[in-house]
Amino acid sequence: MAPLRNAALLVLALALVAGCADSNLAGLDEADIAAKGKQSKVDVCHVDGGTFQLLTINGNALAAHLKHGDGQPGSAYPGMPGKNFGPDCSPVQAYWWQQDFSVDATGWFGTVTASGGTANLAGSPFSRFDGYEATWPGDYFAEIDVYLDPAWTPGQGFDYSVASSNSGGGHLRDFIFHVSSIAGQGLYVFGSNNTNFAPRLDLHVQASYKVETAGWYTLQHAFRDAGGYLAVDLNLLDADGNVVWSRTLSNVADTIPGIVGGNRYAWFTFINVTGGITVDNHELYPGS
Repeated sequence: MAPLRNAALLVLALALVAGCADSNLAGLDEADIAAKGKQSKVDVCHVDGGTFQLLTINGNALAAHLKHGDGQPGSAYPGMPGKNFGPDCSPVQAYWWQQDFSVDATGWFGTVTASGGTANLAGSPFSRFDGYEATWPGDYFAEIDVYLDPAWTPGQGFDYSVASSNSGGGHLRDFIFHVSSIAGQGLYVFGSNNTNFAPRLDLHVQASYKVETAGWYTLQHAFRDAGGYLAVDLNLLDADGNVVWSRTLSNVADTIPGIVGGNRYAWFTFINVTGGITVDNHELYPGS
């Protein structure tokens, strides 16, 4: 009976391949497909009538499914730039870099302590994301969540920069959030291209934002091609994701293509808040 069984399996495999021969692979190279084919079971996002359903299949059938147009959790979602298949095959944000501090603070350097899904930062900590990039990758975002408290002692605060590389791999420019508690005024947020490594005490007379309520805020850098040169929107988001303040920084000399490369570092140039600050969800991801 074994020869008949083997023949039947061969016919089935040939039928699967034949039915899928004109389609494209979903972002995996041959070595990756071969390695996964050795697994007994793998998950795929099976296309059915224009939607994707999560299926668990035999690893030997993976190549045929991918040629048919199926994907896998974590691979690119077709027709949605900047999106990947999520664990249930729904589209989710694709990240170039993500640190949620749920396990540790890998990728951060300096006085950084991860605990309970957040991290406490003090001094002058920094991250290189996934490495410096000399090539402009298209529009992209960098974000970090920070707990801001108007009760901070006057004269305390931090500066937070995300920098761009130039096309030669060197430093191009910093784009900096200033957060300072000012005596008799309150806690303010502003942005510029320079830091003096100490709280700016003039933020209340700038086109800044006054933080009235303690809570989680997102410091978002939106790097974009503004018609041939780099523009960076410094956006402050509240806990519901609403943009409550924004400032755009640009220099027409920062041309795309030509001068501008990709991401560089994220750097708290100083933190002098007593006990440090609490952060979460440090991310780098492509624009849509």
